[in-house]
Amino acid sequence: DFDRVFSELALLVADNTAISQISFTAKGSEDEEKEEEDLTRGGKVDVSNMERVKVVGQIFDASLKAQISLKTLLQDLKKSPAFINIKLIKSSPLDEGEFNSPGLNFEIYVFPSPSNSA
Repeated sequence: DFDRVFSELALLVADNTAISQISFTAKGSEDEEKEEEDLTRGGKVDVSNMERVKVVGQIFDASLKAQISLKTLLQDLKKSPAFINIKLIKSSPLDEGEFNSPGLNFEIYVFPSPSNSA
C-alpha cells in the first residue's frame, strides 16, 4: 500500500526537511543485489532480505539542530505502525554552496509493515 507509506512519510517529515528521492526495492530484485553490493563495499550496514523503501533527503538548519531533526524523524518513523523497522544508511553535512542554507543529507531505509507490502 504505497499510499499509506507515502502518507505516513508526509505526516512525519518536518518543515525543515526535503525529500529528494523515494524508491522501492522488492525482495530478490536486481536493485536489491546492487544495493547490497554498494552497502557492503561502503560499510557495515545489515541489509535485510525484505522489501524496503529508500528515502533520500536533506534537513536544513544549523548543524546541531539538523542532527536533532534527523534524530526526531528516525524516532517518529520507528514508532510508526506503517513500518516494522528503519535503518539510517548515511548522513553527511551539505556541501558548501549546495543550498542556500546549512544542513545535512540523509539516506534511510524504511521497511513497510507486512500489511503495507506491495
